Amino acid sequence: MSSITKIFVGGRVVGEIANGTFKKSVKSSTGFLHSPPSIALSVDSLMQAEQAGAQNIEVKDKETGRVYSCTVTHFRQYSFDLQRGGYEAQKALPLSYWNVSGGTVTNTPALKHESTHTDAPEYKPVDVQLSLFGGI
Repeated sequence: MSSITKIFVGGRVVGEIANGTFKKSVKSSTGFLHSPPSIALSVDSLMQAEQAGAQNIEVKDKETGRVYSCTVTHFRQYSFDLQRGGYEAQKALPLSYWNVSGGTVTNTPALKHESTHTDAPEYKPVDVQLSLFGGI
């Protein structure tokens, strides 16, 4: 039986650690950054997760069912510092650096990095032309 460790920031639960994975759920419309499209974690929650033994991160989008995942090492290597008014210090990882599964995902052009020794590509948004006949 595995134990679950709750992660608290500002007196409220923001996620949990189970089987070496820091898991949290957010609504992408309000919980993801829009420019650049990214997922942010508070520096405090990331530190607590590492201290509790987390080696992976999973963020579930409550609206689409998609699960964004990566290793803690990958997150640390490719994330950028973020300080928004009224929020604690954060680190954010652009969506193109996450592995995406589940939900309504049909195609993700996101670059995957299995090795944290791989140089990260420059982030560039991708425009996709949709077809009228069901293909992309």
